[in-house]
Amino acid sequence: MTGEAGGRSDSLPGVRPRVVLIGPPGAGKSTIGRRVAKALGVELYDTDAAIEERTGRTIPDIFAVDGEAAFREIEEQVVVESLHSQSGVVSLGGGAVLSPRTRAALQGHTVVYLELGVGEGLRRTGALNANTSRPLLTGVDPKAKYRELMRIRRPLYREAASIRVRTDGRSPSRVVAAVLDRLGAPREPAETRPERPRRTGARRRSRRGAGRSASPRSGTPPPGAMPAPDQPTTPSGRPAPRSQEPT
Repeated sequence: MTGEAGGRSDSLPGVRPRVVLIGPPGAGKSTIGRRVAKALGVELYDTDAAIEERTGRTIPDIFAVDGEAAFREIEEQVVVESLHSQSGVVSLGGGAVLSPRTRAALQGHTVVYLELGVGEGLRRTGALNANTSRPLLTGVDPKAKYRELMRIRRPLYREAASIRVRTDGRSPSRVVAAVLDRLGAPREPAETRPERPRRTGARRRSRRGAGRSASPRSGTPPPGAMPAPDQPTTPSGRPAPRSQEPT
């Protein structure tokens, strides 16, 4: 069994993925898959990466030389194998649900559909500005191609899914949290920032007083003012004048 890069795996009895991710191009399946897998303490198996590893070719090259039909045959085989050999998170390519055999194989699995609106999908994939390298969106009018792709695939995603999670307007962290909640799993540990030291009331008051009483020309606080924490002092203990900061 392999990790994220994917590869040929023998079928193992009783092995099944913890969760399978599906969704259109731009939904963030690989990004969300990595983070969900990490939160669950399992591996991510990306079927697109597995196809490239198995064939020794890139997906755009397979599309360009052999055509979409040939690619779908390879994809179907890799996906069906993964559903019987992987125990972590499996991320499927956007068009995997086009295969009736794949949709049948997904039955009984926990399948999370990462939903994405057409407008957001156009922006994320680069199709909105005709700036995309995705094989099915290159050429004339990628926006029209993406809309047609969504029209055909959306019902198939919904048919295959047991859980649906919206991704529009959500950060990856929020999407991952929603997926984990639906799975009944603990959320990712929140990223914490080190606390800044709090100023004491006396220090705040002394700084305010120093600001009101200091000479605007010399910048030297009056006698008795406490120096700032990073301000040097003279041998007598008085605050030394600050140097002018470079512009």
